[in-house]
Amino acid sequence: MQTHRMPRFRRGHIIGLAILIVATSPFCSTVWNSHKSVFGQESPMKNGELSSLDLDAPPQRNFNLPLKTLGGWQFWTDYVIRSDWRIQQNVYTKSFRLLSPTDTRMASGNYAHCINEMDRILTASEAEPSPDKAIVLIHGLARSRSSMASMAKYLEANTQAQIVNFSYASTRGTLSDHAKALHHMLQHLQGVQEVSFVCHSLGNLVVRRMLDQESPLNSSRFSRMVMLGPPNLGAQLARRFQKNLVLNLVWGKSGKQLARNWDHVKTELATPDFEFGILAGGGGESRFSNPLVQGEDDLIVSVEETRLPGAADFRRVTAYHTWLTSSEEVKVLTVRFLKFGYFESEDSRAPIPMRGDSTSE
Repeated sequence: MQTHRMPRFRRGHIIGLAILIVATSPFCSTVWNSHKSVFGQESPMKNGELSSLDLDAPPQRNFNLPLKTLGGWQFWTDYVIRSDWRIQQNVYTKSFRLLSPTDTRMASGNYAHCINEMDRILTASEAEPSPDKAIVLIHGLARSRSSMASMAKYLEANTQAQIVNFSYASTRGTLSDHAKALHHMLQHLQGVQEVSFVCHSLGNLVVRRMLDQESPLNSSRFSRMVMLGPPNLGAQLARRFQKNLVLNLVWGKSGKQLARNWDHVKTELATPDFEFGILAGGGGESRFSNPLVQGEDDLIVSVEETRLPGAADFRRVTAYHTWLTSSEEVKVLTVRFLKFGYFESEDSRAPIPMRGDSTSE
């Protein structure tokens, strides 16, 4: 009987698809306590309105038992974070809940009720004042804030800032939805005079989308930003599988928008007007690469796709996409950039010049 070898092209697709499924698997993130992938996009933002919050509505409470929760995951988005207490909205029911630092649900109802309960509890607790500097962590697609836990712990031990680990329903909304929630959360940080960001994958695009709003926050409060594996130039892997039904279900709205509509998405992503540095995963010739991604890659995003003109420093690290947030090398470089504006030293900085600027590099 004659046997037929699978065409090389199809083998590559199968390998790439397997990599993508593993890298985007929630189980993978939970087991390895790390983070994941990369794709996001959006629909036009409507003047930053927060109609779903119904801020002027009188307090309305739901029956609540103080039960332990999973902290949000793919169905809840943070709108207020104070002293590790957080108010979240459900993407389907639009109801709100108040979670304690241990992710116990302490209140349920509308926004007004939850904010009143948060104020009452924190006022009674007489908590120590938080630092006036904050570092906001933002995870990537199909992940939750737990994927940034290792990075958060390291930053807490090695900086003098309060750590704000923002969680959003990355697969259930558009980039505009996520940016709107981040905007609201930042507006309600109390006593914070300076904000820096550490973002992984899609989280970087959420910040860039927020900065492009018609009524952005005062960016003079923003200090520095470290981008980990950002798809700043899009993601060829997402576009390659844009018609795959399984992956479309996994990626949700953000992934489908990035895969199918990057030419529109990129017009609504601002370049930060404060210092930012980029850490791109890879590993050189000795490490495995994705056959479906051209050039050196971290299995999800190519090194070239992470580049964004205007970066104060750029560095390639030996880590795959999912594990960038838990890499010890990445943690050390992140803290150094947040403190000094470079990854190694002033002399070794590798800035990416703005287009038409011949003075850098």
